[in-house]
Amino acid sequence: MHRYQNASGKIKVLLLGGDPDNVEPLKEILLRNNFDITQVNSLEEAMTSSSKEYFPIIVCDIELHRRDWLASLSNSKQLQPPLVILVTSHATLETTVAALSEGAFDYICRSEDPNRLEADILHSIDRAIKHLVAVESHSTVISQTLEKSASSFIGNSPPMTRLYRMIAKTALSRGNVVIVGESGTGKELVARAIHSHSDRASKPFVTLNCGALTESLLESELFGHLKGSFTGANSNKKGLFEEAEGGTFFLDEIGEISQSMQVKLLRTLQEGEIRPVGATENRKVDVRIIAATHRDLLQRMEDGLFREDLYYRLNVFNVEVPPLRDRREDIPELVRHFIDRGQSKDPKTIQAISEDAMTFLLTHSWPGNIRELENAVNRALGMATGNILLLEDFPEENNHPSRSTSPSPDGMTEPRNHREKEKSLDEVQAEHILHVLQVEHFNKTRVASILGIDRRTLYRKAKHYQISLSRKSID
Repeated sequence: MHRYQNASGKIKVLLLGGDPDNVEPLKEILLRNNFDITQVNSLEEAMTSSSKEYFPIIVCDIELHRRDWLASLSNSKQLQPPLVILVTSHATLETTVAALSEGAFDYICRSEDPNRLEADILHSIDRAIKHLVAVESHSTVISQTLEKSASSFIGNSPPMTRLYRMIAKTALSRGNVVIVGESGTGKELVARAIHSHSDRASKPFVTLNCGALTESLLESELFGHLKGSFTGANSNKKGLFEEAEGGTFFLDEIGEISQSMQVKLLRTLQEGEIRPVGATENRKVDVRIIAATHRDLLQRMEDGLFREDLYYRLNVFNVEVPPLRDRREDIPELVRHFIDRGQSKDPKTIQAISEDAMTFLLTHSWPGNIRELENAVNRALGMATGNILLLEDFPEENNHPSRSTSPSPDGMTEPRNHREKEKSLDEVQAEHILHVLQVEHFNKTRVASILGIDRRTLYRKAKHYQISLSRKSID
């Protein structure tokens, strides 16, 4: 029997939380899966219980309003400090980084789907148990203090929660990174977030689009050149590797570089040295590489277009950025963000968006992802004549659902009804109303305003779609 088990062999878990509506579902999950639960309602109780008995895992259903309590729980003086799993109702990149950097073992965003919540909890505890088995002593998973920065990320969907966790863990490591995702998903934003939350944050963040330059220009941009090394080289030029010294070099569209450039880049990664064009000696560089691509690099390796050794040098960490169609529940929040940002440059005051316009935004396939959505909202802001965005304010080429297309696996586009089963208009509207209710914490006045309807219409629609307007009945 291990220290983390009771006499009956059950894994011991300390459950910490204050709100019974949030804690009870967690307690039911843990009991149903045969864990030995001790429940406490405050940090003081948790510390008292931990001083009397060893709990290998602590599940906390409280927010990060105070930072000292997490350090108190995770930085225990015990030989094997507890692994703290946080459960939150709203995850952001900042809170994810904060949680992991300040000692949490894992950070879970509460799902409205009880099956999904249970799967996330059990997966996290399973990882914690494997960790306990693998090591005899455990300080903190992550003990660095990171400089926090404002995030450009919007969204609280499961795909975004997973992305936040991956960014946080990648930022706190030092290996090279490959970011994959469709055009317009925000791969450079992910790269900047990794850099700004890393120990290189005070150093340069340098970017280069590898697909925008010829091979000769690319070599000069990467490594620099000496005066007279080729026609037009009228002075010495420092390369971007040297410009990024001590920091991060973001190579966008890495899949576009030639085989010969791949060899030179591989040599730099292996040796930590560059040789400017026309030079006879190498120069040392200390740079973390984050590469990005919308292409399938594994397929390009099979096709002989991308070197396997370079791929594995770059792909220490692999971060996948979800397309917008896989995180549709984030669209209302994104739209509000783009409206607010657009209005900072325009005297118009948009108070709401019409129901049919939001339905269009939720059902469109967005092949151009976030970039396309932002463009559509900005265009609508320019076209709007009142304080409500209407369907006709959006681009003509976009606002017909029948024209919506989505990328197929080969990169081409195909009609959505060939790719996935379409939802009915009633299903989309019901899901949207429920999502806005949850985001606005069931503030019916605010929800009606966002939906562009009055409270009486909201009650009528809720009755029609059998949606409860009470938080308690939802929880």
